[in-house]
Amino acid sequence: MLLRILGSGSAWPIPRVGCECPQCAAARTDRAERRTRSALLVNDRFLVDAGPDIYNQLDAAPRAALTGIEAVLLTHVHSDHFLGLSDLVNVRKFAAAPTVPILAAARNWPTIDATFAYVFDRLPHQQRDEKPPFVRQVVESGQTLRFGDLAVTPFEVAHSARMTTWGLRLTENGRSAAYLPDYLTVEANHLRGVELLLGDGAFLDEVTGRHAPMVETLALTRRLGIPRLVFTHLGHHQMSAPMLLAELLQYGPCELAEDGMLLEL
Repeated sequence: MLLRILGSGSAWPIPRVGCECPQCAAARTDRAERRTRSALLVNDRFLVDAGPDIYNQLDAAPRAALTGIEAVLLTHVHSDHFLGLSDLVNVRKFAAAPTVPILAAARNWPTIDATFAYVFDRLPHQQRDEKPPFVRQVVESGQTLRFGDLAVTPFEVAHSARMTTWGLRLTENGRSAAYLPDYLTVEANHLRGVELLLGDGAFLDEVTGRHAPMVETLALTRRLGIPRLVFTHLGHHQMSAPMLLAELLQYGPCELAEDGMLLEL
């Protein structure tokens, strides 16, 4: 299983406009410290989320990452996870499939349609017998989606009362990873047996009501015996990546994702 982290940031990119904190200052001089909105590409064929940075994220990826995309799943409809959907219209022409399904929870489709209904229409240059670029597909909690040997199972996590938010369990050849870019709480059974957790890194130890503090996720991985934790969806911690990692390592082993990072399982 190949996990390509297209973006590792939270709702606003790093560096933040006008901010000179150690984190933002480092990001202005070190490209590895810059963070765009979270997105994940699995096996270069299954795209998770399409935020405002998706066009440039995919432009920076290998050409194979464009030609192999078979489906796009939106974990939820906060702006940093779906506002780049229309940018995929141009990217989609590289995909092998004539029509790419957009997968989302039933409760989230009214928001998607209110914003991007036109991406599901036939494009102006297409003939009447040609298929539109995208097709709507509702996914349910616990429904397993298959892409070759890869099985993707969405499950609901607590994050926002206004929408459904998915976490994902990714399984291939008997090995499993979990992707939780935004979550407040999660049922432990969804994570049992997982070897790699990509977890919410929005806040270090602050209690916000929408995001689990990173220190709580560290405790969760220890309790469940998950051997590897990589934080993505990293927020404005106002400390450089080495400073943040040093703080986190006091609570347990973990890593920080970077834009363009490749993880193999």
